[in-house]
Amino acid sequence: MVQVDDSVQKQDDAERQEDIPPSDDTRPTQEEAGRERNDLRTVLIVIYSLNLLALLAFIIPPAVVTPILGVVLAYFGRGAARGTLWENHFAFAIRGFWAWLIVLSISLLLLSAFVGLIGLALLPLWWLMRCVGALQRALERKPIVDPDAWVV
Repeated sequence: MVQVDDSVQKQDDAERQEDIPPSDDTRPTQEEAGRERNDLRTVLIVIYSLNLLALLAFIIPPAVVTPILGVVLAYFGRGAARGTLWENHFAFAIRGFWAWLIVLSISLLLLSAFVGLIGLALLPLWWLMRCVGALQRALERKPIVDPDAWVV
């Protein structure tokens, strides 16, 4: 049996360790992932709340800009939500904003023909149903099943 010098053995081990690239495990821990999901949920609650504040625009006209703030938050948050149950919530919030803006614009354009009054009368009801339903699902930690739907 051949005896290997201890110093040679340690040197060989050190060289092998140098050949192995350092582990770059940047995956979040389970605790960090849970905290990130709660952060996304909090962002969604803020987005839906901002959208609901738009209903006060008849009383407080500057409140009409709150959905714009909500959609900006939704665009920033949707990347982090990919692959989570919150992904459809962000898509639902973004699509809802654009539908709201289009219906509002068309209703305002048709206001002179009095047809726009129907849109302006129904838009707050639709917006309320949509936002409250989505907010309820976020609070219950449930996904939006169909983000393309008009209501939850």
